[in-house]
Amino acid sequence: MKSVTYTTNPGDRFNRLVVIEKADLPRLKGRWHCLCDCGARSIVHYWQLHTGGTKSCGCLTRERAARDSQRRAAAELLLPPTGEARRRSFSAERLRALLVLDDSTGIFRWRVDRSIKTRAGDVAGTRARNGRHLIKVDSFVYTRANLVWLYVTGAWPKHEIDHINSVRDDDRFSNLRDVDRTTNQQNMRSAFRNNKSTGLLGVSTEGRPGKFFARIRANGKSFRLGCYSTAEEAHQVYVDAKRRLHKGCTL
Repeated sequence: MKSVTYTTNPGDRFNRLVVIEKADLPRLKGRWHCLCDCGARSIVHYWQLHTGGTKSCGCLTRERAARDSQRRAAAELLLPPTGEARRRSFSAERLRALLVLDDSTGIFRWRVDRSIKTRAGDVAGTRARNGRHLIKVDSFVYTRANLVWLYVTGAWPKHEIDHINSVRDDDRFSNLRDVDRTTNQQNMRSAFRNNKSTGLLGVSTEGRPGKFFARIRANGKSFRLGCYSTAEEAHQVYVDAKRRLHKGCTL
């Protein structure tokens, strides 16, 4: 099999590249300075020029990527919304056509008959294990709090819906606020279930019976607030610190 010899000279054109001169690179043989049609310069190995491995300074690849992105974007505009986008496309007008809200309780009732078992006037949805009230509408399940926000404001919440009094099924609009995750978490009023030593928010025995330690987390750091003889005293110290450090606290 005969070996192929490539001859490269200044002025030769390879796709978008025009050879200018040989690159003076002691450790990198066979490189040539090239000028691209876009005006950029690059150094390319002669083998890449002759075989078509390199056709431009990189602008050709960028242009193709931009065209592909435009085609994908155009195709997505023609597709019906799916998943979260479809769920969020549920409008306030559609909601008000199906349900009516009791402002004083935050309870929805069906405005129209939905099935043999679900009639106009019936309370919509059911209470979940986590305490939140859920409603299924047009094949999607929503929290009642989010639907109340959409019903009253005409728009979906931008962040998360927080219950000001921390009662998860108290969906009166006056008890709801649209806040970020950190602010939402700062509005805790009860201890985690795994805090079995005291059952009080911010207080634990840390494995030392008869000693009660208060600890709070703020701005990504944990602060120890001291050791106290009673759980109630430690809890009050925690609450005082929480009111100062947590902007989302409503205690």
